[in-house]
Amino acid sequence: MDERRQSGCAVVVVRGEVDVDTAPDVWVVARRALDTKPVSLVVDCTGVTFFGSTGISLLLELRGACREHRLPFRLVADTRAVLRPLELTDLLREFVILRDVAAAC
Repeated sequence: MDERRQSGCAVVVVRGEVDVDTAPDVWVVARRALDTKPVSLVVDCTGVTFFGSTGISLLLELRGACREHRLPFRLVADTRAVLRPLELTDLLREFVILRDVAAAC
């Protein structure tokens, strides 16, 4: 995972599995990005292969952190691995979900 800038947005790119071992790393990168005062936080999950309850909790926490900073939070996701758990937990409508980073920024 890494963080980059695009049009003033902080984009956190997440790849592979989001689980109890990797979620803390995503959290650290995202919090560091928020400290730089971006115009919004975008989490790019297009490269995620596993996403369960830990990933859902992470997204909810990041959304809350963005609210504290009064920043928009955007999720980029286009795979079943991420969208299906959000659908099953009735959380799809809780996030602004876009198909690519360009649309999110």
